[in-house]
Amino acid sequence: MSEQVIEYEKKLLANTIAAKNGSLTEAAKELGISFRSIRYRVYKYGLREGTMQKKTAQPSVYFIQCATEPRLIKIGHSGSVNKRLSELSYMSPVPLAILGVVPGGLAREKELHRKFRRFLHHGEWFSPAPELLAWVSENAAQAQPPEQPFVGAGI
Repeated sequence: MSEQVIEYEKKLLANTIAAKNGSLTEAAKELGISFRSIRYRVYKYGLREGTMQKKTAQPSVYFIQCATEPRLIKIGHSGSVNKRLSELSYMSPVPLAILGVVPGGLAREKELHRKFRRFLHHGEWFSPAPELLAWVSENAAQAQPPEQPFVGAGI
């Protein structure tokens, strides 16, 4: 791709995401592309950090678990863990809950992916191995217990 096309795409992405108050889900809908596609481009162009979001919260690495067997655990990062839970719940066929949260962004997430790679199921989802569950219990701040333990399935 030419430099001009790349710069145009970066500006279009940044402006659309900013117009949607940092919501990648809403920006993807506006642009007519998938959430996965916009997330890849944001990462590729380094857009997540910086001017397009109005977040003041520090990024956190979260551990979100499925309510049904095999009770997989997603290790990811976000500046708004509750918002991310809501987004994932919308796309999930099963209810989800936050197990815990630790400070950090993408680098910390990748570090934890490497640490627990032997439990990797697919993508960023890990099997609920005792070692992983113990680490979360010992190191992660526990999420506030919600009125309902799992946020409903979105599909």
